[in-house]
Amino acid sequence: MKVFTLKYASTTLHFGNNVVSENLAKYLNNCKRVVLATGKRSAKLSGVFDDVVKILAEKGIEYEVFNDITPNP
Repeated sequence: MKVFTLKYASTTLHFGNNVVSENLAKYLNNCKRVVLATGKRSAKLSGVFDDVVKILAEKGIEYEVFNDITPNP
């Protein structure tokens, strides 16, 4: 997948292979706790969830998981 960034107002979205492992850590400065909002399966199946949790653990950041998001048909 081609790597690209989409910016809208103050929001920046990164797309592509390895964007989590390459970009997440730089956005976590001064974070003490985060919420991971995800659906029931896709984040786990893709491995992204585990990548994020590993980075959070390495930085000593607490997190809560909200995985009850209803899929959009």
